[in-house]
Parts: sequence; C-alpha cells; structure tokens
Amino acid sequence: MITSRYCSTTWKTGHRTFSPGTTHGAIRREAAAAEALTASLTGEQRALFLAFEESRNASAAAYQEALARQAFLLAREIFR
Repeated sequence: MITSRYCSTTWKTGHRTFSPGTTHGAIRREAAAAEALTASLTGEQRALFLAFEESRNASAAAYQEALARQAFLLAREIFR
C-alpha cells in the first residue's frame, strides 16, 4: 500500500480511500514543531520565520487558486 498526503491506494485492487487522519495528523505535527521552534528563536529570527510562514501561505493560496482555475477551464471544455 502506498500512502500519500491525501489518500491511500492499494495497488492489488486499485481501491482508493480518503484518509483525513493522515493529513490532519501531519498538520498537527507541523504546527507543534513550528511552535517549539518559535519558542527557541530570538526576536529577529522569529520575525524571519513568521515572514517565511506568511510567504508560504500566500504561495499555497495562489497555487490552489491556479489549480481551481485549471479545473474549471477543463470542465468547461469537457461540457461544451
């Protein structure tokens, strides 16, 4: 079985199942690690880390918007 961030696939049957626990667990671990890290940073390092997180969040949002736009355009072409 291969496990990705969003689903797990069993290759013998080709059956795919959504596994929200895997994703949520990873998010919780990442948040805990970030919290532990920021507690040990100096003020300047903390400011840089927060700037990094803001940039990463903005980048992820832009990626999701672009992906949604591509899906919409593909669906529009399919249903013409």
